Amino acid sequence: MGLNREKTLARRARYREKNREKIRAYGRQWRKNNPTSTSESYKRLYGITEADYLLMLKEQNDVCKICLQPETAKRNDKVKRLSVDHCHTTGKVRGLLCHNCNTTLGKYDDNPDIFTRFAAYLSGGG
Repeated sequence: MGLNREKTLARRARYREKNREKIRAYGRQWRKNNPTSTSESYKRLYGITEADYLLMLKEQNDVCKICLQPETAKRNDKVKRLSVDHCHTTGKVRGLLCHNCNTTLGKYDDNPDIFTRFAAYLSGGG
């Protein structure tokens, strides 16, 4: 990384730290002025429609594809929808996950070797 890039990143980080509430207020106002429906977001981010999401939800019996539990995470005192999980390399949608499973996958970069070791460890083999 070049020296100028490092300085720029450091300057931006200092600005964000110093102006955290101002940035949050700007984001809230922008979202208020630029509402996007959930279905528009699904189409833009994952290439699926609201109907596609609802079909996956029905096929999964309204539960996470990994832990087989309903979503419990809340946002603004409302239970969130299951997250659309997708491969970050191919963009292919894999299923709907609860917040916990989705963030766990992300923490380990979707690396199957790590999850194999998790399974072995929990089975007493590691």
